[in-house]
Amino acid sequence: MNRRYIVAFAIVVAGLAAAFLLFSRSPSRSKASAPAPAIAAYPGISAVTPDRRLKSATAATKQYPWLARAPAAIAHRHEQRTAFAWILRQFGASEATLDRVAQGDLNTLMADLKRQASTGNATAINTLGWLAHRCRLLMPAEDYDATQKMQAQTLSQDEASWLTSLIDEDEARERALAAACASQISQDQTDAMITAQAARGDAASLWLLSESAGSVYELRGLMRQAAAGGFPEAQYELAMQLLATQDPQWHLPGDPSPIDLLREAAAQLPDARANLALCEFGGCEGMTPDLTAAVQDARTAAQLGQPAAILRLSNALPVGALDPDEGAAWQLFAAALEQQGCRVDNDYVNWLKGIDTTVASPAMTPQAQALANQYWQAYGAAAQAQLGCGP
Repeated sequence: MNRRYIVAFAIVVAGLAAAFLLFSRSPSRSKASAPAPAIAAYPGISAVTPDRRLKSATAATKQYPWLARAPAAIAHRHEQRTAFAWILRQFGASEATLDRVAQGDLNTLMADLKRQASTGNATAINTLGWLAHRCRLLMPAEDYDATQKMQAQTLSQDEASWLTSLIDEDEARERALAAACASQISQDQTDAMITAQAARGDAASLWLLSESAGSVYELRGLMRQAAAGGFPEAQYELAMQLLATQDPQWHLPGDPSPIDLLREAAAQLPDARANLALCEFGGCEGMTPDLTAAVQDARTAAQLGQPAAILRLSNALPVGALDPDEGAAWQLFAAALEQQGCRVDNDYVNWLKGIDTTVASPAMTPQAQALANQYWQAYGAAAQAQLGCGP
């Protein structure tokens, strides 16, 4: 299927087993951060009123329309756009290009990119190079999809129908991608263009070459060159690799600090900022833990569509350090993004069940609901646009 590939690294920091979520294909970035939420850094614990909690996802979506699930065709379009926006934007691709990907105009798009690439257009070369890389990753998924459709029968009739439609859309798009790859992509020619552009010092092309490196030594060298050239994805992935492993093949004298790399990448990548927040909390690389900075960076990442860090901190901070309603509110915010198809988990059935469980959780107090509504009104559109699934 057309999926994003997620790598998880477990890092022990200051006695805390902190799971750093490395979205090695990160969402793309806006140039400005949204303002911080208008609440104190460490508010006290709010009162809980169980009798007024949301009882079901249906009740929640009636009360808050922004929590409603998008129709399958729209959710699929959002899923497709997000699956490519995170990297194509870093290459300089236009929103029109992302629209064509989401609409399935892949054959014509590849043909157009080949013409532009033949003139030396760097954005076209790198975009074509990534599409060629996606072609390499294609593999049959019919058996997995059939299993998911069968498991969908454990859902409500409406949810089973929605999920089946989403999977059907995914299968059709993968077939279209496979046909376009067969018709338009010459891996040798595309690799040659990427290699030539990398030899001229193009950082994005260097990162692309690292994606198909034949050895750790080659991967390490290409990643370092791309990071030194200022390519945010390379800075982020190299930082996470250095933090995650003590393998001497990766650690060399004169290496940049992984924290400095994270900070540089965080200026553009919400995933990098989320992981920076976890480092600030746990004290990576000998840094002094800073709870205030951790919460601030986690909130900023959440506002830009990556709430993983603030959700982790909401469970890890000392009691009373963070209002539990804030953690619950960001859970609802994350659920709303998923309902729109901005983040889709391959384990479809459990993913949908998880959304319903989140929305109907006893933690969703009236205060949490109101705060989530405030967050969505303030940051929802920006988060969707940042991820590539926005209006």
